Amino acid sequence: MLGLTQNVSRYCELSNISFHYGSVSAAEQLGSCHKFGHFANRPHNATRAREAYQYGADRGDVAAKVALGQLYHFPRGGLERNVTRAIEL
Repeated sequence: MLGLTQNVSRYCELSNISFHYGSVSAAEQLGSCHKFGHFANRPHNATRAREAYQYGADRGDVAAKVALGQLYHFPRGGLERNVTRAIEL
């Protein structure tokens, strides 16, 4: 099980690098890493997840739009529920 955890953490770090180099498709991956707290030594961060999803959604990434809508409909980490916004996406 430890190997899987390390691989997920590494996946998240690579998604973070890709995102910061401008990869739109990495936005959804990075958002999920923040949403579920898969980074090594970092807790989940719903605000950063929302920001990453929003970045991808603004640039037409369908997976990011779906993930953002789900985050608005089923909020985590102190975010407020916004069903109207979830439906708009």
